[in-house]
Amino acid sequence: MMNKENTSQDGEKKQGRIKKAFFLITGVSDVLYIFKSVKQSASLLSERVSFLKSQTQKLKGENERGKEVDEPYSVVIARSKMDEEALLSLALKRKRYWLVCMGISVVVVLFLMSGLARLLLTGNLHSGVLHVFLTIILMLAAGAFSFVNAQRYEFNAWRIRNRCNSVAENGTYGDFIESGGQKCIFNFNQAGQRRSEL
Repeated sequence: MMNKENTSQDGEKKQGRIKKAFFLITGVSDVLYIFKSVKQSASLLSERVSFLKSQTQKLKGENERGKEVDEPYSVVIARSKMDEEALLSLALKRKRYWLVCMGISVVVVLFLMSGLARLLLTGNLHSGVLHVFLTIILMLAAGAFSFVNAQRYEFNAWRIRNRCNSVAENGTYGDFIESGGQKCIFNFNQAGQRRSEL
């Protein structure tokens, strides 16, 4: 009985070795590895894109759903238990952080694109080209995510400076866009602008 089990285990090991050797010789293992990498990268990118969509939808509809989000500015400020200057300072710090993250993403993308262009021009095509391309896509998604977050803090600061939050106070994301508030996202010195200054 033991001999039969040992024989079957040896047979399985032998088949496993033959399979590995076949994969290595024919290059099938590289192809499988590339497909696995593409699948993982695509699923990660899909998660990032869906998160970005949800964040943008949240910004757009923040004051257009229910009573809880459509509250007067005074109620929101009282609940925060911080004064306006402290909130503006916090919004500026966080906006700067996300802008720096976005800048790093852009620099990395430019660096990778120059490397990718050099590989393509020299005709040195291998699995590394695919990895570089997928990394560029992921870094673009990271940059877009950082931009959305920077815009969120600019929007919050715009609300504080204009003392508005509800639909009645013209404090929606649509009002923010209409007044040109998004033009100040890249302003490192200040978060949020008054409507009269835009």
